[in-house]
Amino acid sequence: MGCYCRLCGRERANEKFSGKGHGVHICKDCWNLPPPRKERIDKEEEILGFLRQSRISSKNRARLVVLSEHADAELQHLAVIVLRVSKSSEGKRKRWKKVSGIDPALYQECQALYLPENP
Repeated sequence: MGCYCRLCGRERANEKFSGKGHGVHICKDCWNLPPPRKERIDKEEEILGFLRQSRISSKNRARLVVLSEHADAELQHLAVIVLRVSKSSEGKRKRWKKVSGIDPALYQECQALYLPENP
């Protein structure tokens, strides 16, 4: 039984985690990544995590606005898309059906990005 690395998403043996990395759930391979790469993975997971929630609250939308001003253009784009999805459909139930009815262009863009909850 190993531990889960939150950056690469793999379950690894205990030996693959250092002392510091073990506490923050980052394996040795991911620990050696450059800091901008680690930050990008964290921010991307944070943005996609909003889509997994049952309801995207106003505080979540405020955080998405902050993330939409990030220096990385790809993260900006992803945050803007998730923000638009949250404005179209706040709840998770039938989210993609509502988005496709309200804004078909946004739905097509989400399909192109292969967002996790998108059919």
